[in-house]
Amino acid sequence: MERTRNTRRRRAILQALERSGRALTAQEIQLACAGTEPADLSTVYRALAALCERGLAVKSVRADGRACYRLPPPRHSHTLRCELCERTVSIDLCPVEELAERIGEDTGFVITGHRLELTGRCPDCMKKEESDETP
Repeated sequence: MERTRNTRRRRAILQALERSGRALTAQEIQLACAGTEPADLSTVYRALAALCERGLAVKSVRADGRACYRLPPPRHSHTLRCELCERTVSIDLCPVEELAERIGEDTGFVITGHRLELTGRCPDCMKKEESDETP
């Protein structure tokens, strides 16, 4: 019975990450799952560790040092990630394809995929910063 509950909890966590469209802290995940699969924060952390270990979630660290979690990108993906709010945006343009091919030729590697993540600040966070600086 415990195994089924853990499976439901992990599924609820993955659904919360999918719905969010950005990386979430464990506390945010706990709140997002509270209505369907309530759990103590330590239980959420254990479930997240298991999901990360299986490659179903990715842990990263925000600029403020807080750990956050998101769904992993596909094998060939390009994203922009806001370093303040963790919002991610997919980039359709692939600037790496030609470079990866050259690197493969130079090293003898067969390149099977790549991921590119650019970090910065999204327009909403920039506006917020500007309004916070205005006296």
